[in-house]
Amino acid sequence: MTTKRQSFQQGSVLRRPRSKGPDVWVFFYRENGKQKTQVIGSIEKFPTKASAEMEVHELRKSINSRRECVYMGGVLDRYLAEDLPSRHITAASYKSHIKRIRERFGTMRVDEMVKNLMAIEQWLNSQMTEPRPSRPEQLLSKKSRLNLKACLHRIFERAMFWGLMDLQRNPIGLVTVKGKSKRTRPLVLVPVESYLKMLDDPLLPDHAKMMVMVAMCLGFRASEILGLQWSDVSFGLHGMEAIVRVQRSMVGKHEEETKTPESTQDVPIHPELAIALEGWKTKAAPNCKWVFGNPLTGRPYHRESLLKDHIEPAAARAGIPGIGWHSFRHTYRTMLGELELPMEVQQKMMRHSSIGVTMGYGDQRLISQRRPANDKIFEMIRRAG
Repeated sequence: MTTKRQSFQQGSVLRRPRSKGPDVWVFFYRENGKQKTQVIGSIEKFPTKASAEMEVHELRKSINSRRECVYMGGVLDRYLAEDLPSRHITAASYKSHIKRIRERFGTMRVDEMVKNLMAIEQWLNSQMTEPRPSRPEQLLSKKSRLNLKACLHRIFERAMFWGLMDLQRNPIGLVTVKGKSKRTRPLVLVPVESYLKMLDDPLLPDHAKMMVMVAMCLGFRASEILGLQWSDVSFGLHGMEAIVRVQRSMVGKHEEETKTPESTQDVPIHPELAIALEGWKTKAAPNCKWVFGNPLTGRPYHRESLLKDHIEPAAARAGIPGIGWHSFRHTYRTMLGELELPMEVQQKMMRHSSIGVTMGYGDQRLISQRRPANDKIFEMIRRAG
């Protein structure tokens, strides 16, 4: 824990009456999070508050010499050691946030940080994305900045819990994340004709084609696809009554639970998809429990390498630039909407924890649904004219 003994406890001098004798001057201060008092002397000895303040000066220096000024870098170190979320993908996100916080505030005293919330807000609202060859640097989306704020809020909560800050309202709650909640990057969907071109692409490996098929037809997350084991697949008879059990995620080398409890479900699959999976099993790495196991390692493939080396190039050849793994999940949600299924059904098929999350997925325009309604309004206006 990075600390330094510095003077920052001001305290206050107040006049208090006594049941017997003249009033006295009392010094109020806090030490180790507790309110303390010390009698300075009577008004006879110190007729004015100014004279009492002069007497307190040396006492204040003595008290502050015992106080530890905690630096943000030390708080971040302790948080990483003791309170980092256990789920790997969440922990990775928090580490990324903490890296940003450390770069700006790591050498700053915590008590000084809370006195300059305007600087924190300005910093938070000016955060940029990491530059990439395929994507220019740009302002972080509001959602990403809200996540960064939530991380900082949590760290201050723990600092108070550990006694490194006085108990108070969390100052980060006063910080505002500015901007509208809109996408900073366009939503990429996968047209059916482009999807079929990807399946016919001779340069796209078989395991990548099978993963694309599962992603497009079932809307699974990439981590869920990589987490599938052959024991999770029930093929049924000739693909009839086939089921895939989603019960784990694979992120890098880390096997974890699904993102939410609602994500863990038995998902019915079409007979043709079941037959395709059964055919893939004959080609997959022998004696490997993973549906998409790398024959060289016996472990699932790495999703970022799959995307960069295979999926993105094949999608570009099929006319879909800027594709990501979640593009298939957004497409799946869009197709559910075009079928005009009840929102409760769409939520269950997306395996979301709430309808609100489902409504945020996919193409919200849904022109195929809006056009008939717009035509009816036009006809109504024309008849009235």
